[in-house]
Amino acid sequence: MATLRKGTVPWKTHGHVLDTVKRIFKGWEDVVVELVKNAYDADAKEIWITCPSKDMPKADERVFEVRDDGHGMTRAEAEEKYCATGRDKIAADGYKSPRGRTVNGRRGTGKFAALVVSSDVVVETWARGERSIFKYNEETIRRASDDKVPVDVLTEECDPKQSGTRIALQGLYQNEPLPTERVVANILLRHFGQHTDVAIHVNDTVFRAQDHARLGEEMTDEEVPGFGTVAGTVWIAHQFIKNPGIVIYHQGQSVYGPSLFGVDHKGYRGETKALTKKLVGRISVAPDDDSTIATGAWTLTPGFKAVEEWIGKRLEKLLERGADDHLQRRVDTWLSDSIAKRHFERLNDEQRAATRRILISRAKSAADNETSTKTERVIARFVTRSMRTANLAAVMDAVGEADDATVDTLASMIGGEGRWTLRQVVVTSAIVKARVKALDELARVSTDESYNEDAIHKLLAANPWIISDDYHSFRSNRQIQTTLRELFDIDIGNKEGTTRPDFFFVLGNIDSSIDGVKISDMRYLLVELKGPDQPLGLKQQNQATDDASTFLHHRGGGSASVWLLGTKFNSRVPAATESVVHSPVRYHYRATTYQELIESCRRRLAYVDEGMASQAEQVAKKVVELNEQEIAAMVK
Repeated sequence: MATLRKGTVPWKTHGHVLDTVKRIFKGWEDVVVELVKNAYDADAKEIWITCPSKDMPKADERVFEVRDDGHGMTRAEAEEKYCATGRDKIAADGYKSPRGRTVNGRRGTGKFAALVVSSDVVVETWARGERSIFKYNEETIRRASDDKVPVDVLTEECDPKQSGTRIALQGLYQNEPLPTERVVANILLRHFGQHTDVAIHVNDTVFRAQDHARLGEEMTDEEVPGFGTVAGTVWIAHQFIKNPGIVIYHQGQSVYGPSLFGVDHKGYRGETKALTKKLVGRISVAPDDDSTIATGAWTLTPGFKAVEEWIGKRLEKLLERGADDHLQRRVDTWLSDSIAKRHFERLNDEQRAATRRILISRAKSAADNETSTKTERVIARFVTRSMRTANLAAVMDAVGEADDATVDTLASMIGGEGRWTLRQVVVTSAIVKARVKALDELARVSTDESYNEDAIHKLLAANPWIISDDYHSFRSNRQIQTTLRELFDIDIGNKEGTTRPDFFFVLGNIDSSIDGVKISDMRYLLVELKGPDQPLGLKQQNQATDDASTFLHHRGGGSASVWLLGTKFNSRVPAATESVVHSPVRYHYRATTYQELIESCRRRLAYVDEGMASQAEQVAKKVVELNEQEIAAMVK
């Protein structure tokens, strides 16, 4: 068992040093920085910081501790290095530590920063098989200086492999708020966030800069014209910083800051203004002429002005990134709403991009206004639903079912874009939705041989647009006999439907054509079709073309198109012919399948759907311009 040996170490410090230290070091940030810098200079691979707990019933039991696994000190080294003030570390040991780190300490005054926030400091250190422990306070140092009274020290043997130092601050003053884990993390973020060669633990949690910062900007030996080079990292912290800003270091020493370098006077508003209160970081400078900083008046030099302007511009760019990041996060929050999320996940990539553009636009306008989360979620729901233009989503359905007064009120609020109003979007949405449904039904019926011609006929009679949207007047074969007799004076008698076309289309107004419209300007479409259970053959082709010739001869001329529609064709039926001319008659013949017809219709609907996507985005943009009262009225 190791035996404790009592001894003493003389303090080589004048009492006035404490007075100077108290003017330099102001609070917990300076204390944490100095203690961690000392551990870093000792080539520690790991540093453990223990914050005092407020749950401790007695204030005198609260202790702030920093422990490291650095090279430590023997009793003799503690006397030579730790208990002496004014020793020139750079002259004695150089700028670099044994592991090649840039040394932060200079004159040995940093250890006294602990006395700004505590009454007593306990030092325990291990090095080369020796453990030493001693305690000091302000009275001890002044007495040692004035009366040459040494400080008691206890020494014992320890494991030769053990090394490091523990600094414990006792008797914490109540005039300074106790440093919480978050406060310490923000201090580390500013001063040590760029260090990757040491692991720092705060209350058993490993400190990682990315866990405490939203964004970072790293600079590596960048040239500043008229000054030299700079390096470091600046961060936007997650939390507000008590004293935000960037600290400038030179050769391991803080020489300026913290400062926001003018960005706090740029007139930022909203979230960007808030982000300036989260800026922290450390920038190390390497001037071309070190003497400009050594004089202590470098803030008056052109070189400092160049650095100040350069850092200010970098902070502006970081704030821009931070504002954009905030908008993205805000939109993500809106889209996390269960309803908005469900609809957003159903969108394709293009629709999702458009949705995010709209919501980011809304987020920008909302950033400077006090709008409730509920309001923004309603908008997110509206937009995500509106962008689903395949069926234009649930919100358009709801609007479509509303009475005219309600829709007109909403439409007047959000307006329209060009010829598109909210009502037109809704109506077109309903048309697109119904037509897609009709095409799906035709695709099903036309490929099922259990259905006959009558099923196809009924479906096309109810949806003549499938054949053509170009013709203004339409008759099915149940009306053709009356139409031809009354309007064109063509009597086809009591012939069966199989001897006349199934559908008859006219381009132009039939009544006006009787009153003088040129016959040669009229166009007609005659359609013959068969069900999936029966192929089209030459009989149907000849009948259709004969009907066209007969009709056109009775009209005294004109042109017509003759279509044969079916699921399958007799091999002898040609797909199409050039225009057949028997003066004054001319007609064009075409044979096509239902599948080809459906594909053509889907292409036309896709074009409409593309236009709807654009218009839906425009309408949604109008929505995001509404204020909270208007939104509340809309969803009431």
